[in-house]
Amino acid sequence: MKVTNTKSRNIYFDLLKGIAIILVAYGHVLQTFNSDWESSSIGKTIYAFHMPLFMLISGYFFYPSVQKTDMTHFIKKRFIHLYLPSLIWGLFSCFLIGGGKLFSSQHLDFKYFIDLILTGAWYLTLLFILQITGAVIERFYSKYKYIAWGCVYLMIYVAPQLWMMRELKYLMLFFVTAIALRKYDWSKCSYKIGVLFLLIFIATMKVYTFEHSMYRMPDSIFTTDYHSSAFIRFIAGLSGSICIIWLTSYLQNIKNITILIAKIGIITLPVYVLHQKLLIINGILHISTNNLITLICFTAIDIFLSVMIYKFLNKNKTLSLLLFGE
Repeated sequence: MKVTNTKSRNIYFDLLKGIAIILVAYGHVLQTFNSDWESSSIGKTIYAFHMPLFMLISGYFFYPSVQKTDMTHFIKKRFIHLYLPSLIWGLFSCFLIGGGKLFSSQHLDFKYFIDLILTGAWYLTLLFILQITGAVIERFYSKYKYIAWGCVYLMIYVAPQLWMMRELKYLMLFFVTAIALRKYDWSKCSYKIGVLFLLIFIATMKVYTFEHSMYRMPDSIFTTDYHSSAFIRFIAGLSGSICIIWLTSYLQNIKNITILIAKIGIITLPVYVLHQKLLIINGILHISTNNLITLICFTAIDIFLSVMIYKFLNKNKTLSLLLFGE
């Protein structure tokens, strides 16, 4: 949990990851406690870019990690760090949902539960797939990596909406974009770039709706809506993310805020997998609110409890490995 000094660790990216996970948590809190969450302009804005922002950060750190070791060792490490905890949390969700259905004598759809286990914490599964794909490309097609990524994306773009395809179509471009943008110092994003993408984001949000989101992605590639939605999704995600990257370059100079949010940014994986599970309690409490201050307070409580639970579970090496890939 300790934030090291800037000579040994770039605090900027811990701060950026902390902001990203706070936005993700707020989005889920909004979805849980506000039945009319789709009409929230703040919710729509956050959902337009919060997962692309996470994927850009992941893509930024991909090539330095894949170049440190051979492909076999890299895949093993990524499995332990990403897909193992995803599978375990998928099993946990399976028992939780399955137990609830058995208790209430509801029908059990075994195909759904298999998909639930294999998908697990979907972002971790998606990141695992992308990093393994990237490792293979780096191993065999390093000189032509962008052409190889382009061919992979083209095949996925026209593929039917099978397991994880929606997620791949939505977020792969951000992963590859971050690889291309790694040569720039994100912590020194210029004022001109920030303002330019802020204006683009504002303009895009005039037409962006939840119908453009990954969850409402049309199935047929032979429609204009399919391609226009993909374009709007990408522009909204990229411009919104760059706005946060730009604003974070100013926030890093505010010491107290930097240290607090950066501490959360160091443990984004545990917070990601735990905070949603805590929100299940509203199935009993049935709290409903659209008050912004209340939702922010719920988000802070949700993250705080996630950190406390993580610190407790992390004391056991086996649980730390299985649940958090550590």
